[in-house]
Amino acid sequence: MDTHPLMSCVEQLTPDLGSDVVGKGLFIGFLGAAYLAFLLLLGHYLLGFEPERYPFASANRSEGRGDDALPLGRKVESHEGSKDGEAEGWNPNPVDAVFLSWIRGCAKSVLAVLGVHRFLAARCKPIVRFCELALLTLSDTQALTGLALLTSAALYALPQGLNATNWQYILHLCWFPLLTYLAAHTALRGHMRSRPWQRVVRLSVLVVFTTCFIAASLPTTFFNWEYDDGYAEVSAAMPQDPALCLFDMGSAKRRFYELVSERCEEGNDYFRACTDREYLAQTEAFQFVLFGAVVLGLGVVVRTVKLFAGSSETLNARVRQPAGNLMEKVLKRVCAACGESSAFGVRQGARLASLENVDAENWVERRVGPVEVVCTALAFTLRLQVDLLCSTLAEIYYSLVLLVWDTLRIMGSKPTTGSDPATQWSCAQFLPVLLFVAPLLAALSIALSNSASRTASTTPTPQDVLRVAHKPAKARSPSPSTRRKRDLIPYHPSPYLGPALFNACGALVAVTVVFFGASFNFSLGYRPQYSIYEVLFKEFSLFPFVLFSLPVACFIVLLAGIGYGLWKTGRDEGAGDGIGTWSRKERIVYLLLGAAVYAVI
Repeated sequence: MDTHPLMSCVEQLTPDLGSDVVGKGLFIGFLGAAYLAFLLLLGHYLLGFEPERYPFASANRSEGRGDDALPLGRKVESHEGSKDGEAEGWNPNPVDAVFLSWIRGCAKSVLAVLGVHRFLAARCKPIVRFCELALLTLSDTQALTGLALLTSAALYALPQGLNATNWQYILHLCWFPLLTYLAAHTALRGHMRSRPWQRVVRLSVLVVFTTCFIAASLPTTFFNWEYDDGYAEVSAAMPQDPALCLFDMGSAKRRFYELVSERCEEGNDYFRACTDREYLAQTEAFQFVLFGAVVLGLGVVVRTVKLFAGSSETLNARVRQPAGNLMEKVLKRVCAACGESSAFGVRQGARLASLENVDAENWVERRVGPVEVVCTALAFTLRLQVDLLCSTLAEIYYSLVLLVWDTLRIMGSKPTTGSDPATQWSCAQFLPVLLFVAPLLAALSIALSNSASRTASTTPTPQDVLRVAHKPAKARSPSPSTRRKRDLIPYHPSPYLGPALFNACGALVAVTVVFFGASFNFSLGYRPQYSIYEVLFKEFSLFPFVLFSLPVACFIVLLAGIGYGLWKTGRDEGAGDGIGTWSRKERIVYLLLGAAVYAVI
């Protein structure tokens, strides 16, 4: 019987332990840089992100930040910060606006009690500038270092017999600089939009890095190692086998199913592969690779779309707006068919007030029926889901989830060096640590020099105070054209949107905790406990829960909020804008009610 091609390859190559790539230096350099990049991204978002500013304003930006930034709380007009009509039809994402308003309001209260509010407000710009420069230099350095590690391991270490375990460990390490680079493309959009050549170069590096990483991960679909408790799935490779042999995907797949047949002939029913021809797709290794490729690919696509004005506006004009118009027509017809029923008994034939404006003089007299309230809550639910997915907050949370996910993965991996890699230091281990620290020192030096050159006035400007404390700008008297129309059932700002949003975010955090708890067995060395397919679709069904159950809970919460707001408007008929004047007690009760609804569902 001829020797299997995969086994022949394994016999010809001498396994290399590759101690230079699994030491403490690379681990500290890549892991530390990724977590630091996330902190810089979070700091830039909390202190410097302005959701009310049109993201593609064509006015000149100074030092990567727009001098045309609008004060928080104002909605950009078509002539502000852009060419004529450039921002027409654009609205800020309410998810970012509500979240930052709440965070900055809490920060204002705490800092005011400590007496350091104005002190920190005066230093807000230098802090934001440092976050930008540090993230810029750190991401570029980490991307080049990660690409260098991946290509050198592929071109040099693999032909020398780098074993399968260490190749998998290298991929875990390269995941971190890739996440660092993705974080930079979230925080530095304004910087790159004003510098087209840098945008093209950095985006090209991101695409190349992601493509190389996914291609290098394909052989690891056959890496199903045996754990300390004896649990093991069929694996086409042993941990000490040369990883280069697994790049022959056809031979590796044939070897995999040969081992499956051998296990089935032995009568070991533990392996469910005996009755499943697609067993490979159900293994942990295959699903981890597929999951990583999907989430990284989506991350690159989302950042690419948001980086260019043409793609972002085209997607909004040809997908989101037509979908919204279609939903409006359907809900209007439903309301028209059931318009005779009205909970407030004043007007029949109610229109969908969330999608059609009415005169301000008719604010109190205009009444809506229960069908209209239900349709409005449904429209707001769908819109909130889309706004949440498209928000910058979602991108930051995405980065955190992937960062924690690979941290648990690398803690469960076992690189083989002949000794504990955590205690090893070699000449190759110092460079990643230096590349981690050096960009921070350079960014700090530049930020301090820029701050020193702008000391003409140490008094914080109103915009600085607004950015830290989110103190709303003094309301201007609306123009006659603005006074003429108002939303009878407003989407944003509204008293019920914030609690509904925070309940939805809390539910997503709870789902993430369940996902990690089910995917990793923390008492057995972070080994996988359930496959990703079982967690998302079978045992825990998290994907259907997120796709259907959470929107249902959001709909119930919004329906209760809209109904209470309209009831209060009808009760306090002389209050005018009663739906938007909830007390703190009412907001807290509504928030707790929403939490109870999510907990039940």
